[in-house]
Amino acid sequence: MIERLRPVLSKQEVARSERIRDQGKRREYLAAHILTHLMLAHFSVVGAADWHFVSGPHGRPEPAPDVGANGLRFNLSHTAGMVACAVTKDDAIGVDVEWLQRSNDLQAIAERKFSLSESACFGAARKQDRQQIFFSFWTLKESYIKAIGKGLLEPLDGFAFELETPSISFLNGQDSAESWDFDLFQPSPVHLVALCLARTPGASVEISRRHLGWEDLLIL
Repeated sequence: MIERLRPVLSKQEVARSERIRDQGKRREYLAAHILTHLMLAHFSVVGAADWHFVSGPHGRPEPAPDVGANGLRFNLSHTAGMVACAVTKDDAIGVDVEWLQRSNDLQAIAERKFSLSESACFGAARKQDRQQIFFSFWTLKESYIKAIGKGLLEPLDGFAFELETPSISFLNGQDSAESWDFDLFQPSPVHLVALCLARTPGASVEISRRHLGWEDLLIL
């Protein structure tokens, strides 16, 4: 299946995939980039194989100026058998997918990277809930720093999330909470996805999700 879809990729993307030694990670990379090409083509008049990209100031990929993207923007993420691609028009967007069974010292990461309120929420949680709560905070944080295009140059403890909504607050006045919408959902029993989307304060935002398999990509 993947060989039938590989031709939509650029020579640079194919070359990069061939440098990934781990077969599973190579497949995830190919799936994420194939999905990106097909989604951008689906929402435009530009063919899937005609999309190519440039790097922003901090390495974030954006459609090249000569593509004729008509304002389309995207972000992608992949891990442990799941890929995610988010597409919007004009506004900044970020997406992160995480594998819930990843083994890390979550307590140590929370103490170093989370805000005080997030760390307290994680520390007070029941043992059976802590993995879910940690990755809920982590994916939301990753989605925001990917949306603003700064990656880990933006200190993760400088903003905080509430999980019930979810919503963000900025601890150093560096941004406005009214300028961002978030979505947090679980596409499989072992994966969590967070989406961050910039918006005009007061404007309504509609987020549409779709879960695709390889066969779906052939008709996207």
